[in-house]
Amino acid sequence: MTNKFDNSEFEKKILMTHKNFLVFVRADWCSNCKAMESYIQLAAIELGEESIFEINADENHAFLKLYKVFGVPTTLLFNHGKLIERKTGILNNRQLISLFKTSENYNADDAAKNELKGFFRWPL
Repeated sequence: MTNKFDNSEFEKKILMTHKNFLVFVRADWCSNCKAMESYIQLAAIELGEESIFEINADENHAFLKLYKVFGVPTTLLFNHGKLIERKTGILNNRQLISLFKTSENYNADDAAKNELKGFFRWPL
């Protein structure tokens, strides 16, 4: 079971209190989101329930705009309050775990250096 939240809870209860976590952006009508649910549950078992959070896209438009989510399913990786990665489309449990582990050992400086600020990560 993943933790569900809405716009009002995100910054105060999740973003500022969790170091490294994934956000699964979904919609009830989305067949790909439904297909991904079992992968999310398997990843949550391995990573811990406090590592994956879920938000309903249809009910949280401000969140979508803030984090530039234009399709579902989308998985967002956060570390130290910074958006590190955005993946749209179905990810299986191994891909979710791998995504989570890319920033697992980041400190705050690493997170700031790797923050995804636009739509894409451009090479320097």
